[in-house]
Amino acid sequence: AAGWQVIAPDGLLPGETQPPPGLPDWLVHDRTRKTPRLSPTNVKAAAGLWIALLVLLLAGHYGWQYLQERRENAEIAAAKAALAAKRAAAKSESQPRPWASQPRFNTVLRTCHNHWKTLPLSIAGWTFAQAQCSPTGSLSANYALPEGGTVADFASRLPYWYPGIPAGFNIPGAANMASFTLTFAPPASTGAETVGDNSTQTQRFTSFAQRLNAALQLTRLDNALRDDAGNIIPVPWITYAFTFVTDIPPDRLFLAQHFDDTGLRLEQVSLTQRDGQLTYTLEGYLYAAN
Repeated sequence: AAGWQVIAPDGLLPGETQPPPGLPDWLVHDRTRKTPRLSPTNVKAAAGLWIALLVLLLAGHYGWQYLQERRENAEIAAAKAALAAKRAAAKSESQPRPWASQPRFNTVLRTCHNHWKTLPLSIAGWTFAQAQCSPTGSLSANYALPEGGTVADFASRLPYWYPGIPAGFNIPGAANMASFTLTFAPPASTGAETVGDNSTQTQRFTSFAQRLNAALQLTRLDNALRDDAGNIIPVPWITYAFTFVTDIPPDRLFLAQHFDDTGLRLEQVSLTQRDGQLTYTLEGYLYAAN
């Protein structure tokens, strides 16, 4: 066939054949095959490949462990935070309400009124200037020096009104103000009533002051508690400090109108006389549900 050369011993195959080449021809033919069938292996490249693969496997292993540990730590931290919040809430609810141990607003006002109304307007010519009444059971009064008056006049006359009560004076100093303090049984507390929410409490008290054209100042206080570790424990109430100033006698202002004193507590009631006009300043706290 064209393009084919058949090499075989004579008589083995029919057709045209070619006798096998001699040994020299085979040797020459073998020397022409100098290109190997397999390439030599690069040992350094293979080692580098295995090292890189090993590094990737180790990195993946430790990376997975790191991420797993982070997830576990995050879950533990979240669980601890939830538990701490639950404990804080329980502790917050169990905290005693501060207004529970304080007497009611109207009770303090009535008690103070019953004591300051007995104060004389003048003692040995010294005129009434100021008084402060506290729910702890004290009433302090101050009298101003008249023209031509002396501290001896006041000191000798005071026992007529209040036997056994010593007089004090701003000595050293101008010696123009006399003072003394009366004590009485403090009014009792009646426990913690249920207070309204923030809007109800603040708007009710503010509206009351506005109707009377009285000066009212409310200041919200930070009343959060802290545990032994210093963590903040929020409480279910809001505390405001208030100052209420009016020239209307408080007994007419609050007591006669059956004023709703829910969540109100008095810290002090002050009376100031200036040019024959009395000004009343009420200071205390307003509590609201948070």
